[in-house]
Amino acid sequence: MHQPWTVYEWEACVGDAMDIAIEYLGGTGQVDDLENTPSVVGSVVMARVRLGMTNKIRLANEAIVAVERLNKQRFIPFDAKRKV
Repeated sequence: MHQPWTVYEWEACVGDAMDIAIEYLGGTGQVDDLENTPSVVGSVVMARVRLGMTNKIRLANEAIVAVERLNKQRFIPFDAKRKV
């Protein structure tokens, strides 16, 4: 079927990659806030697509790694607050 608009290869993989990443992050308890995490995932996925990456699994993995790194940076262990 011919569509009157241009469909790009990356359009389908963006939604799939975001769904995969957010489902994984939610399943592992890493979605701390439903506004920030999808925004980070979307930003990472779109940045990689602009660089030419279109594999949805690889895109999802890049987004997952980015969110995990961000969450790790935000975490401050209780002992780190105390001065020894």
